[in-house]
This record gives sequence, structure tokens and C-alpha cells, in this order.
Amino acid sequence: MKKQMFEPAPIKLTVESPQTFRDIVNSDAYAKDEAFIGYGNPAAKILIVGQEVTWRKDEDQLNEYNAYCKRNISDWKKNLEQKEVTIQGDIHHPIDGVTTEAYERFNPLYPHYLRFNKRLHIRNKDWHTSNYGASSTWIHYQQLIDCIFYRTAPKIIDFVKDCFITELSEEARPHNIELAEKLSKEEKDAEKLRQAKATEKSIADRCPLLNEPFFSEFPIIVLACGQYASKILPYTFGLGADFKFEQRNGYKVFKTDSRIVIWTRQLSDHRGNPVPPELIHAIAKEVRQYL
Repeated sequence: MKKQMFEPAPIKLTVESPQTFRDIVNSDAYAKDEAFIGYGNPAAKILIVGQEVTWRKDEDQLNEYNAYCKRNISDWKKNLEQKEVTIQGDIHHPIDGVTTEAYERFNPLYPHYLRFNKRLHIRNKDWHTSNYGASSTWIHYQQLIDCIFYRTAPKIIDFVKDCFITELSEEARPHNIELAEKLSKEEKDAEKLRQAKATEKSIADRCPLLNEPFFSEFPIIVLACGQYASKILPYTFGLGADFKFEQRNGYKVFKTDSRIVIWTRQLSDHRGNPVPPELIHAIAKEVRQYL
């Protein structure tokens, strides 16, 4: 028997955004390219930049990619036209056929509005065995926002109300465990090289978008994407000669009197390399004064 899905009460949110964001959404060029802009609150003061989108373009995840990434700019157009939207719960990993309603409910203003603030666990790829948790990346994003604003941890993931998130690459890379299970060493090496080239191309293709004024206007930018950022920092986010550089333990700081950019590792737990709480607290303390 399938368990009853947790269903939070719908909420209404006003869509607020600067003109620079509306310029991107209304650009014919980005609409033609079906650009992925991001999720969250465009009027927030905090931008978090991750490594890559979650959803791959292969047969297994094409529906998710289309709904959550490819449709991004058209969803934002609808939001801006409506000005106030109703957010309902949707399903993060619609694996077992419960998909249509999830895709229709998804809204980049507040994506995945039923995620509990705990690690996602699914048994045997059956969504109805899920604890309705979130990825380790989103758990750490939540911790960072809570720490910046001195908040206690909420029951439901809600950090997207206080920041905007985007990704450097639209080329999602399969986990190395998947490669280890399916491919020989030669095949794995060739696939990793293919992935690396595809990621580098995707980052280069996204440079014009990420160089738009909207992204460089945030007073607080957290580049949580490790070495990926080296491919794009010279071209985007408005890092001019007026920025002072400082090296910290686990992250780099670029700042002026009014803006700060933090460059750090991906905020995801990897085997043997979890995100230390000290890093979250140090970054929060560093950026808090720029609110």
C-alpha cells in the first residue's frame, strides 16, 4: 500500500524582480536558447551559484530536465505576467509515474515546495518510500541562509525565499558510482573526458547570460562550485579592479565596500568529504554585513 503523500498548504507569493531580471526573461535570444536562469527570489540580496543542474538530458531524466530546466524561462514569464502566484507541493523525483501533476505544479519561484529539511532517502527507486527530504546541496544552502539570518532550522526547505540560485553549467554529470557500475576503465576514462568537454562548453555558452547586469548586481554572491568558477570568473559577475582579494581557510573572498563574492567548494557531501559546519558559519559571518 502506498503511503499518503505529505501535502503542505498552498501559499501565495508576490513576484518581485528588478528590471535587469525582466530584461533577461523578455530577451528573445535567451528565450530562443531556452536558457536556464535559476530558481528562487530574483529580488533577494544573495546569489548562490552551484556547479551544474541536477537533471540530465538522457532518456531516463528528459522529462525532469524539460520541466525543471528547459521550461525555466517560460515559467518565469508566466510568473511576471501573474505578479502573484500560488505555490503548491510538487514531487522532486517523480520516478514512479506520478509525474504530470508534479510538472504542472513546479514553479521556479519556490521549487519543490514539499521538501523536508532533512536528507532525501528513497528505497528501491520507489518515491512512495521516500522521506520527502532534500539533497545534501540544498540542506547546506538552507543551513547557510539560516546562519546568515540567525534563524533556527525550519521543518520545510525555504531558503529559496531569501536568495536566488543558478548553475554554472547546464550539463549535468552522472555520479562516478554510476560509471563504475556500468563501464570498463577505458570506457570510464572516455566518458569522463566527454563530460569534462561538455561541461566546459556549457560554461562558455552560459558566459553571456551570467554576464548580464542582473547577476552582478547582487551584493552577496556565493560561488559554491569549486574549480568550475575558474572557467568563468574572468568574464562574469563584475569583478573589477576595485575588488580586494583575501584568502581564507576553505574559501576566497573578493570584496568592495558594497559587494562581496565568496568562492568556495561545492556545498555537497561527497564520500569522505562532507561540508564542515565551520565553513558554513565562516561564510555566513563574512557576508552578513553586506545585507
